[in-house]
Amino acid sequence: MPKEIGDKEVILISGVSSFVGANLAIHFSNKGHSVYGLISQNLLSYGGVRQLRLDRVVSSGVKLETLDITDPDKLGRLIRGIKPSICFQHAAWTEHANSSNFDIQRAMLVNVVSLEPIYKELKGCGAKGVIITGSNAEYGDNEDACLENDICIPTTPYGLSKLVATLRSCQLAEQFNLPTRVARVYNPIGELDNPKKLLPTVIESLKQNKAVDLSPCDQKRDFIFIKDLLNGFQLLLNDLNRKATFEIFNLCSGEAISIKEILINVADVMGKNKSLLNFGVHPMRDGEPQISFGSNKKASELLGWNPASINEKLEIIVNGIINEKTLRDS
Repeated sequence: MPKEIGDKEVILISGVSSFVGANLAIHFSNKGHSVYGLISQNLLSYGGVRQLRLDRVVSSGVKLETLDITDPDKLGRLIRGIKPSICFQHAAWTEHANSSNFDIQRAMLVNVVSLEPIYKELKGCGAKGVIITGSNAEYGDNEDACLENDICIPTTPYGLSKLVATLRSCQLAEQFNLPTRVARVYNPIGELDNPKKLLPTVIESLKQNKAVDLSPCDQKRDFIFIKDLLNGFQLLLNDLNRKATFEIFNLCSGEAISIKEILINVADVMGKNKSLLNFGVHPMRDGEPQISFGSNKKASELLGWNPASINEKLEIIVNGIINEKTLRDS
């Protein structure tokens, strides 16, 4: 396993108003790094959970920079000014990600075209490497555990845009001889997640002893606890020391667990009656795959990363979501 990269690096992280981006910024700032976080709008324009995330990000000592990542001149000036040694390219166009309304042209600008000026400027300032946040959506539908060398046939325009970003980063890593790691992230849950997602919604209903109408929830997914995911990103950072210009890693639990099982276990953790979970009232969404999970064998063998089963972390996750709801409402 490669030795750890120094604890006083200058790190640039884009997309820090997002769930994973905010947690990344806080994690590396708490580790003693000098972290700059990119946001796309004026700080005062954010509300709800994004405002909460950014408040936490700022409180941890991260320096925020407002920037349109598709503007190469401004992006270049910023990188030349702060001279980051590591860049986490986490920003991505995700609006309507699973919908036919997804703006593929905007996604290509944000997710793909922005990469070349990033690599060019990072190379110019002597950076150590780049970490790209990829997605399990790059693989498409697959009933078996996805491997990093599998043929990718994404079924959504969003997945296509992320796959193109991965391929482009591979080209740029070789062109600029800049070590690059792509983290194909599956389904993270935990602190600072979107309160409108299924799990926080169900937790809030159960807390109030209200019934919640659901689909059959038989679909199986690969969930990863956010803290385990952050440890994976930390190991990817260290892996930039290894003599490999470009690598892809699945950051996933390696387990396919049904959403129904997760929700029943949540009810048990909260001491609530499982009869409040009305499974089968709503149909599954059209086109939703029955199973999606990855193999983390490569990350385990090369990085020494071994995340816990999500069921082992449910009590921590549930309590964190409840506490965040209390904080937002106070």
